Amino acid sequence: GVADLGYRELYVRWAQYASVLPMMRSHGTGTPREIWQFGEKGTPFYDAIEKAIHWRYRLVPYLYSLMAEGNRNGMPMLRIPALVFPGDGELRNIQDQMMLGDGLLIKPVTRPMYYGPHSAPLEEESRQERVWLPKGADWYEWHSGKRYPGGQWALVQAPLDVLPMFVRQGTVLPLGAVAPSTEAQKEEPLEILVCPGADGAFTLYDDAGDGYGYEKGQWARIQLRWDDENRKLMIGERVGTYPGMKKNMQLRVHCMGDEAKEIIYSGEEISVEL
Repeated sequence: GVADLGYRELYVRWAQYASVLPMMRSHGTGTPREIWQFGEKGTPFYDAIEKAIHWRYRLVPYLYSLMAEGNRNGMPMLRIPALVFPGDGELRNIQDQMMLGDGLLIKPVTRPMYYGPHSAPLEEESRQERVWLPKGADWYEWHSGKRYPGGQWALVQAPLDVLPMFVRQGTVLPLGAVAPSTEAQKEEPLEILVCPGADGAFTLYDDAGDGYGYEKGQWARIQLRWDDENRKLMIGERVGTYPGMKKNMQLRVHCMGDEAKEIIYSGEEISVEL
């Protein structure tokens, strides 16, 4: 159970994997699952689980928009990489990587690196993962910011608190704040991260967050378009409305690795140079 360090490591990797799935919940029987059962804050297992939970909260605007896209046109939020890059034959042989939307490439860790069963330490186990980067785009390794050309294997560090992940060039990624609830998150600025290197676009979706008003057209969409040559992010006119929608949005806009620009968006089309 939870006293086994091998199980604790496995649970951390489950939490990381779940952070990018449509639903993230701690289910099970026979052993505790609360975060404080895995140690105290400041210890490796607790901190790694907390990091996965925080990442899940940051992803909420992106996930919510992908779910709305799936509801609208049937495109799943989780995609095999070959669906996004059909011309890359190497992807037909890869079964342990996935795309979240068209922008995030993820390689879940599915093997032990620190402990085996009964807390047995694994002294010689590699703590790296090989990730195939699809052809046709450059990729930014999320945790280091390093840029890689596509069409190659990348060997990346995968310590206990890291889920190997790459962001495709041209991706416009909306991210929320780390908050105690999704309701509290709405009071914080929305971050819009651009990964330069190619033009890109994303449709940001929002609604009341509860109920069935969206089925009656109570929602709002904002088109985000990145002009790479001119390094401009165009934030389109907001289309639609829903009960309780705020007129103004606080945005923190930046390219990967750069300082963010703070702006107020009131629903009118604006352009931001980055």
